[in-house]
Amino acid sequence: MSSNSFAKAQRTLKRASSLVQRASFAAMGRAMSHAKTVLGKEIRTEYAIKARRARSAITAKRVKASGSTQAEILVRGGNLLASEFSLRPKTDTTGGRRKAVRLGIRKGGVQRVDKGFVSRGVLLRRKGSKSYPIEPVFGPAVPGMAANEHVVDAVQSDFKETYERRLEHEISRLMNKG
Repeated sequence: MSSNSFAKAQRTLKRASSLVQRASFAAMGRAMSHAKTVLGKEIRTEYAIKARRARSAITAKRVKASGSTQAEILVRGGNLLASEFSLRPKTDTTGGRRKAVRLGIRKGGVQRVDKGFVSRGVLLRRKGSKSYPIEPVFGPAVPGMAANEHVVDAVQSDFKETYERRLEHEISRLMNKG
């Protein structure tokens, strides 16, 4: 083996190493984007929440330092008002239009809210037997919904599968590119 062919082999291996890093970074970005989508869908399979509310709380972040393969999906937000979930009726239940108020936070069932009423689209509850004080009713926060073990398992398995598939694709794309 001549020194010229040895140097050529070294350059090829060095190029392959950088291609794998680039492919890994690209595959991670695509897998994170898909994981965000799956996270929103999985939250919606368990909870009666609008997709827009779930998506708005989810962000993805990659470290763009050279050679870094760190990424995280952040889910932020406080407790949501009960009106964000399945609330019946949605119209006011005050005055002469009094009706029982039912609330469903998880999919598949609604429960009656004792001492609850809807005013201007917000579910309120009386603290005692008197008219006042009243307080708004809250449901869980989106981070709490995302921490559900069924949701976490589904997102992790999907991320792993997507990352492996995309990594293979990105490596073959970069190698064929030239």
